[in-house]
Amino acid sequence: MASFNDFLAGSGESYAHAPITVVTEYLRLDEATAASTAVVVRAPSEGRSPVTVEVTLDRLLDDSVRALRYVLDLQRSAEGTWRLRSATVTQRCWPGRGHTRFSPEPCV
Repeated sequence: MASFNDFLAGSGESYAHAPITVVTEYLRLDEATAASTAVVVRAPSEGRSPVTVEVTLDRLLDDSVRALRYVLDLQRSAEGTWRLRSATVTQRCWPGRGHTRFSPEPCV
């Protein structure tokens, strides 16, 4: 995460001006192979910090993992750009391949 924030402070500065662009670049959503992608942003008010972004990639092209859910927390810096504070990932398995609720546990 520190190296990604270093990227945002340097050559990736153009992504650092909005939480959604930070998350899109961090997760490389332009390369996602999910049939469905959902993005939910939770913020106290526009431009305020901290912000939580939840991204769910569903119906993945995988025989065990059906979906991945990322929860990312971002903080606005003194310069007005955004930095990633934390990122967690959980997964949901296809029926018969493990748990069918989002969990950090692996699928079969």
